[in-house]
Amino acid sequence: MTLAVKDDNYLKYFPMERASNLYYVVYIDNKKLPYTINKNKDKVIKGNLLLKGFLESPKKEINLRNFIIEETLIIDIGLGHLNLENVQARNIIIKSAGFRSVNFMGNCIVENLIINNINPVKVSISDYDNVIIENVIIAPTTSVLDKATILLSGEFKDTKFMVKSSVNLIAQNDLKIAEPIIIDTGNNDKILLSGNFNDVEGFIVVNNCEVSGDKNNPPTDLNIGVDIKKIDSEVTFKGNLEGSNIAFNSATNVNCAGKLGGILVNKSASNINMSIDIEATISEIYNYSTIKFTGFNEVVEEIIDNTHNIGEGKTILSAIQRMVQFTSGKGSIVINIVEKGDYKVKLSIQEGENNANLKNVLDIKVEE
Repeated sequence: MTLAVKDDNYLKYFPMERASNLYYVVYIDNKKLPYTINKNKDKVIKGNLLLKGFLESPKKEINLRNFIIEETLIIDIGLGHLNLENVQARNIIIKSAGFRSVNFMGNCIVENLIINNINPVKVSISDYDNVIIENVIIAPTTSVLDKATILLSGEFKDTKFMVKSSVNLIAQNDLKIAEPIIIDTGNNDKILLSGNFNDVEGFIVVNNCEVSGDKNNPPTDLNIGVDIKKIDSEVTFKGNLEGSNIAFNSATNVNCAGKLGGILVNKSASNINMSIDIEATISEIYNYSTIKFTGFNEVVEEIIDNTHNIGEGKTILSAIQRMVQFTSGKGSIVINIVEKGDYKVKLSIQEGENNANLKNVLDIKVEE
């Protein structure tokens, strides 16, 4: 092993004050695989250990055994596969690995597992009785969802999960997580979910984001709680989330642009502004608070019919949207009407000497 100078970029997601100044590097050669690092007695690394190499496929396998790493294990092995056995580390950072990826085989103790992948990665636990991972931070360093793919497999028991950036998260059938996964991302981050979440405690959204269900492999048995404390919070739901239940616990601006399952609006969600896309569906809503709907008339009416107001719960039609098509079929206008009354709406658009004619006049009646 050779000694190398610390790279601060590897230490981004954990406290700097306990990080050492130097780390050891193991360079992996494609021609010498499969390869086992340290077959016998425990080896103690006082600082950080970097596994470095661009392995050409998941068939290229590394076994890391019998290590105590007092700071951070950094995994940067291209498309290769890594087995960990009898390994202890304060932090493990996955920079790159293949879609067979990183497997905890037994007798592993990790305080923080940080997934900073730039290509699809799988993280699995094959011996859950003897693996302890306290925290998992999901933070791919690419916003391209196909590349920001993380597949989870095995039983993580009481591991605490947090999502910090855009990710395509896939749950295999054997995935078990006893704690809810916290989504604490930025305004433009996108979370795409697929697979079987039957044995996952659920998700809690605490920051603005977009949550989608994969249309080809939609998530099943998925529970999502929304509890965003900041003013002007906003969350968007898209794709196929018919196998989901969503509970709102805080005042939120909600954009519904997909197929949603059941929704619960708790009393603590003092005001929900819900914008309904023309293709959106919601199975049922149970409402203990106030929901203000905006959307296309026919779609909103159907959703209101499937809303059960309980106790002081009430629904308000905040604005009706109607779409008018151009006669040419090459464009459309969406109209928002927010006051009560009867309307006849006729639109014409003139640009230079050209007039754009509309197909029809709208007869609209807005009632509370």
